[in-house]
Amino acid sequence: MGNLSEINHGLINALQAGDIDAKIFLSSTRENGFPTKLHPVMTDFNYLMAFVNIDGKEYLLDASEKNLPFNMVSYDALNSFWKSNGF
Repeated sequence: MGNLSEINHGLINALQAGDIDAKIFLSSTRENGFPTKLHPVMTDFNYLMAFVNIDGKEYLLDASEKNLPFNMVSYDALNSFWKSNGF
């Protein structure tokens, strides 16, 4: 068992081992607030998920909640500026 970041980092490693294009996606929880857009500040981010590109389709994956459906993000993590076709 590990913390949320370790679980999702394990997911990313497993996806990459299966030749799936997976990258780290940093986000900020609702409690933490929006990250600044002016300059990068690592302390603005406190949530890690997997960003996956499968056959040209982009997905955010979160393995931290057992019953979370595919391509669904935890309610607490819905606090970012997301635009399709890249981040």
